[in-house]
Amino acid sequence: MSEAKKSGKNKYCYYSPAISQQTKERARIEQRLYQATERGNFSIHYQPIVDSMNLKIQSYEALIRWRDEELGNIPPDKFIQIAEENGLIMRIGSWIITNVCFQIYQWRKAGYKDFRVGINLSALQVNDADIVKEIEASVKHYDIPFDSIYVELTESSVIKGDEKVLTNLRKLREIGVQVALDDFGTGYSSLGYLRTLPIDILKIDRAFIKDLHEGNNSIILSAVVTMAHALHLKVVVEGIEEHEQLNYLPQENSVLIQGYLFSPPKPADEAILLLKGQQEVEEKMVGRHD
Repeated sequence: MSEAKKSGKNKYCYYSPAISQQTKERARIEQRLYQATERGNFSIHYQPIVDSMNLKIQSYEALIRWRDEELGNIPPDKFIQIAEENGLIMRIGSWIITNVCFQIYQWRKAGYKDFRVGINLSALQVNDADIVKEIEASVKHYDIPFDSIYVELTESSVIKGDEKVLTNLRKLREIGVQVALDDFGTGYSSLGYLRTLPIDILKIDRAFIKDLHEGNNSIILSAVVTMAHALHLKVVVEGIEEHEQLNYLPQENSVLIQGYLFSPPKPADEAILLLKGQQEVEEKMVGRHD
C-alpha cells in the first residue's frame, strides 16, 4: 500500500521480496536512528567552498555523518528523509546547530577567523517559529559573530512553506545570518522568484554541472551567474570534480566552487588543515614583500 501511494493516487502495487527487504531495512534504520539521536551518535564533516579565481577557501558546508555500531556507515540520503518524516530532524538539527557553533568557537580560538560555515536547515526547521531564537541563542552562547554562519535550505522548503518561512529568513538576515538557496536547477528553478526571496547565496546543483559540456548548458550557466550577480547574490557551483568543468565556468565573473576536485567533506581537524596551509602560504608571501 505504501509503495502504491508513492506512485500516486489510484495505483496498485504487487508484493515483492525487494519491497519487503526495503521495509525491513527502513524499520531497522529508524529504530537505530532513535537511539543515535538520544545519544548524539553523529559527527560533522566540513567541505570547503573556494573562490574559482584563486582557489582560496571562503567557507565550509557542515554535513552530518552517522556511523552506527551495528549498521555501519549510513548515508545521509538514507536517514535524513526518515528523520524528517518521524520528526527526529528537529532534534538532530538542534544538535547540528550547537556543534557547528562550538566548532567555530574552537577554530576562532585557534586563530582561524576568515571563513563562514553553512548549516543545512530542513523544511520542518525553517517552518518552526523558534528557529531564529534557537540559532541566536547558540551563537551568543559560544560568543561567535552572527556572520560566521549562514543557513542553507532547498527550493522546495521555501516554495512549499508559508509566510512564516519568509518571516524566519528575514529575521535571520536581520541578525546577520545569511541565507543560501541550495539545489538550484533541479526543482522549481524559477528565475523570477529569486527577486523576491530573502536570500544571499545561490547554490547551483551538481546535477546541472554534471552535463555542463552538453548543448547550451555552459551558456545557461553563464546567464544564471550573471543574473544572480545582478541581484547581488553570491553564486556557488556544486559538484566540481574535474578540471575540465572549471573551463566551463564563467571566466569574467568570480564564482565559488564546491566539490571533490578541491576537497571531499572531512572531519573538523582535517578540514581546518586546508585553511591552515592556505594562511601559511599567504603569510610567507607577505613576509617576502616586507
